[in-house]
Amino acid sequence: AKRNLDRKNTSGILRGLWCWARDTTAPAPLVFPFFLAWVALLFVRNIRLACKLPKGDIYFLHEFSLYPAVAARRGQAALVYDAHDFYTGIEPEEHRSTFERVFSTRFGRWLEGRCVKAADRIVTVSNGLSTLVNDVYGVRSEVIRNTHDPRLDVIPLVGLRKFRSIAPDDFLITVIGNWKKGQYFEALLDALIDMPLRVKLVLIGRGYERLLPLIKQRGLEQRIILNGATRPTWIVPLARECNAAALVYYPRSENYAAALPNGFFQSMAAGLPILFGDLGEVDKIIEKYGFGKRVDWQDAMDIRKQVMALVSDASHARNLAQKAIQAAAELSWEAEEERWRAVFEPLLGKVEPK
Repeated sequence: AKRNLDRKNTSGILRGLWCWARDTTAPAPLVFPFFLAWVALLFVRNIRLACKLPKGDIYFLHEFSLYPAVAARRGQAALVYDAHDFYTGIEPEEHRSTFERVFSTRFGRWLEGRCVKAADRIVTVSNGLSTLVNDVYGVRSEVIRNTHDPRLDVIPLVGLRKFRSIAPDDFLITVIGNWKKGQYFEALLDALIDMPLRVKLVLIGRGYERLLPLIKQRGLEQRIILNGATRPTWIVPLARECNAAALVYYPRSENYAAALPNGFFQSMAAGLPILFGDLGEVDKIIEKYGFGKRVDWQDAMDIRKQVMALVSDASHARNLAQKAIQAAAELSWEAEEERWRAVFEPLLGKVEPK
């Protein structure tokens, strides 16, 4: 028992030291040993993966930190690198710790640059991200958006409203996707206070427990539904029981500004009017199809105004919902699959028959 206690204490100390090193703005020489340890662990991880990785004809890589393992096993095989985010630009410069600003971001760009140069094909999820990759690495990428695939939807045995005991006439606004730093919630919660009690917020995804102090502070415990982690195939069918969706992202960094979140396409597939902020890529799509309303996520009065416009005018809300359904029919995974064929078919031609 004493040995187990000692191990726990040691583990706790190490975790505490790592959290300090990861988040501190202390001088670089103090953080440098932790960076060296981090790099060593990264390469140990790659060595272990390289030993397990089967020999293949095409490698599809989603995380550039695993590129050394693929490089060790690749040989003459083709490599497709899928950059869902501009990973080294997720956090803005002013919010980066010493570890990130001085060490890990520079190291990450060096490693991702090696991966990009070695790849036969590079894909990203938006035109904005493609531009970022080109600006940093000088390589253009194919844009394949993370649109929804309705063929995978599964309707749960118990719906959202029944499972959560939500009244049929309650107006539900949903936020789809895990919690991220690039989201605003404070003003949205403030706006809810001044709305009718039947207006409620449904959060579908992980990490929203961190909002509980803000929710309790405002007395909104009965009006915020934390659905938690949800099976991917259930998300859109559950969201269809809502009345609107909120895309509460803001351009925290160049990566967020160029984002096309999965939750955006899932909200669209659910046929929901979408409340959205200042995101360039999202703006272009909504402007084309007309199924959303722009909101200032830092202004509670503006949020209340835009939400109540949907609550009070059912015909207007239905019109936006119909436009969302029309957009989803065009922006579905069935259409994006053709782009994947264009990426893989030239590479398949290089694979020698067994």
